[in-house]
Amino acid sequence: MGFLEVAVEVVEAAGEIAVKYFGQNLDRDFKQDKSFATQADLEAEQAMRKIIELKYPNHDILGEELGDKPGESEFQWILDPIDGTRNYSFGVPRYTCAAALLHQGDLVFSAILDPSTQELFTAEVGRGAKLNGQELKIGDTPPLSTAIIAFGRGRADRSEFHKLFARIEPEIGSPRIMGSSLLMMTEVARGRFGGMITTIDNIWDMAAGVLLVRAVGGMALNFNGEQWTTTDKEVVLGSKEIAQELVAFIKSP
Repeated sequence: MGFLEVAVEVVEAAGEIAVKYFGQNLDRDFKQDKSFATQADLEAEQAMRKIIELKYPNHDILGEELGDKPGESEFQWILDPIDGTRNYSFGVPRYTCAAALLHQGDLVFSAILDPSTQELFTAEVGRGAKLNGQELKIGDTPPLSTAIIAFGRGRADRSEFHKLFARIEPEIGSPRIMGSSLLMMTEVARGRFGGMITTIDNIWDMAAGVLLVRAVGGMALNFNGEQWTTTDKEVVLGSKEIAQELVAFIKSP
């Protein structure tokens, strides 16, 4: 079993737990940043880690709920057991389970599962992306003036996000905020959304989706217009044309 197959096994394990608890009245464990976790988040990440630790005991694992487990290899797993916990906990079926694998800091594999639709997105650097086993390409995107552009908002400085949104919103077709950054990235990858801007600064909210968008032929840039890396705190996604147009708006006075 290769790395991609393990990534799929990991997100499917998380998805099973998410589906089991979906719609139940779950307690919410609030964090310092006002986000929260549920029993489903914790159990899902535990299940993901169990699979990885069994197959690759020396790999580093970084997850949203359980933090970093340092390893002794050049590989690091990035886990988001439920991306969109707020949606999930209120019974809104807009969430994903995701895993990405880094080698020496570079994204090499990722898997994103939408448990509500059983849509599975997989990506491998240099070998493209698939949706439920079928090749996925970003395709033609409409001009920015008619495109749907998704937005993801971080919690650190919302005022800057609101200023950015107010400046860009009149220039696009329609904005979308769905409460799950990775779910929105899958919509960019499949060509439904023209692009995305997010100031969410947690790597588990971005890594798997960044590789997916790149694997279908799209771009992932930071706000300076450079290729996004795992040390960046924001990302612009889309086709080459739309990503560069969005960066130009961000950089303009």
